[in-house]
Amino acid sequence: MALAIALAAGLLGLIVLVQVRRGRRAGLSEYGPAPAGGLSNTQPALVVALVLWVLLTAVAGVIARDWPFAGMVLAGQLAHVAVAFAVLRAARARTLTPALSARELTRIGVRAAFAAFLLVSLTSLCLNGVYRVFDVSWPTQDVIGAMSDGFSLDAVVLAVCAVTAAPFAEEVVFRGILLPALAKQMPLRRALLVSAVIFAFIHVWSDPRSWPLAIPLSVVGWILGVLYVRTGSLRTSIVCHAVFNAINTSMALTA
Repeated sequence: MALAIALAAGLLGLIVLVQVRRGRRAGLSEYGPAPAGGLSNTQPALVVALVLWVLLTAVAGVIARDWPFAGMVLAGQLAHVAVAFAVLRAARARTLTPALSARELTRIGVRAAFAAFLLVSLTSLCLNGVYRVFDVSWPTQDVIGAMSDGFSLDAVVLAVCAVTAAPFAEEVVFRGILLPALAKQMPLRRALLVSAVIFAFIHVWSDPRSWPLAIPLSVVGWILGVLYVRTGSLRTSIVCHAVFNAINTSMALTA
């Protein structure tokens, strides 16, 4: 079942990329009309977000230290959602104005998720091949590994967090706050890369064995950042993030 999901998602991703290629040849943008304005200054909000992220994550860790793994993840995700709500006004008070409707932004986010899945899968396959040469197993995230036992209560809790809380909290903080703050200090392309790398290492920093996963995760972070900048809306990146996670959690649950 997991293989069928992967093949279907990959095929949809390939169709999206082919359509994007054809559109570009015809002079059309896959993101639609460019948003008006530019990125706002979120540097003060970034300081608040960093302090709250570290503080609330630490508090959640202390509270949930004796809980099952799923409970610890849930506590951490709730802490991150609290941070996102604390800085949401700053993230939404942008000078970028989307030129598309909410429905069109959602459609772009869904299409981008399948394209991102294909690109990340190809990246992971290449890296996995390198690992096999040295007879080393390609690592997996703890959350994905914990869902591989099937539809247990813990696995369902983790899947729900991955598809709801994580996309909202991480997009508000990383794309809505961090990316604009970096863009005030460096060229936009560099800000996209730096924010993507930071986004990736936030997911793997606690376990050095999983650090290679930062490479495909950086690809995801870069795509999400481009979506936000090119559409002017967090809706697009949140939808893309949620659908991308849904594909991966579905594969993990049915493996």
